[in-house]
Amino acid sequence: NTDKQKYVDNIFNCMDYAVMLQNNATKAGWITAFVGISLRDNGTDNVSGHAINAFQTIDYGKVYIDCTRSAGETAYDIDKLVTVDIGKPYEATYIFPSKYYPMFLHYNSNQTVQTIRLEQWPLTQW
Repeated sequence: NTDKQKYVDNIFNCMDYAVMLQNNATKAGWITAFVGISLRDNGTDNVSGHAINAFQTIDYGKVYIDCTRSAGETAYDIDKLVTVDIGKPYEATYIFPSKYYPMFLHYNSNQTVQTIRLEQWPLTQW
């Protein structure tokens, strides 16, 4: 139900989505990390922070998930599998099909990953 939350600047933003997803995943018995990254806008060169989650999977290794709903976004199930490699574009693939986003629709944010500032796994992970 994380993506059903409405994005509101300075009230419920990407950090709140990432924390909520981590808490829900932990309650369900999954191990997830809170990840802070910085992104450079390729058009303006502005750098901003963003929060997402990481999951260690058996079949795909570490995967990054962005469940942030954009301001003004009305669709649910907009969780995205994202590419997080320093110096590479921040690209996403929608995980769940919907009438707004067909399955595996590719999304390019026009941003480049500058740093992975924080990756915090629960202490009980291993």
